Amino acid sequence: AVVSTQSGHYGRGNNHLRHGQGVYTYKDTGSKYIGAWKEGKREGGGQWIHSNHKYVGGFANDQPLGEGKYVFNHVGCELKGEYILQEVPQANEEDEEEPLIITVPRWRSKNIKPLVTV
Repeated sequence: AVVSTQSGHYGRGNNHLRHGQGVYTYKDTGSKYIGAWKEGKREGGGQWIHSNHKYVGGFANDQPLGEGKYVFNHVGCELKGEYILQEVPQANEEDEEEPLIITVPRWRSKNIKPLVTV
């Protein structure tokens, strides 16, 4: 079923969750995600478009992950790299001796080059 909701998603829906290919516009920022969804989370290839740049690459569990690039049209360049998962200790209020470990995506730049216009 094709879904069009007040939350700004257009695409397939599965149990009221974004699923399959679709477009989602974030109301607070105006940013837009165009790409694959799985059970309400960004998953697979997609574009995360902001007012002055966009990220094109992979997503897993609603976070950018793997090879990708940032495109800066207003300055005419793109930055290639990858998101890798990094473990980060967090304060654990329940047990002060053992920190809580979470994994977060971290960007690693590889190269920058001018945009090629055809």
